[in-house]
Amino acid sequence: MNLNPAYNVATIYCNRGFNKGKLGDYDEALQDYNKAIEMNPSFAYAYYNRGLAKYMLGNQNGPCSDCRKAQEMGENSAYESIINYCNQ
Repeated sequence: MNLNPAYNVATIYCNRGFNKGKLGDYDEALQDYNKAIEMNPSFAYAYYNRGLAKYMLGNQNGPCSDCRKAQEMGENSAYESIINYCNQ
């Protein structure tokens, strides 16, 4: 358990972004993922989810760079998104 307040608040933003994305509110989800990454720049899962939100918004380049960064940070689920959405 991490007791760093910024880490914990970043997790809350990421979770809220995930829920907004589930509701189809990708613009708001993107804002929450941005805030989570601002608070915890090593939050791989936030980069991964931000990439998916960007994809859903029609962004052509952002999803790939975010998913690659997430994978580099150890978010293994990002690999499938890279295969599906990015030109290797």
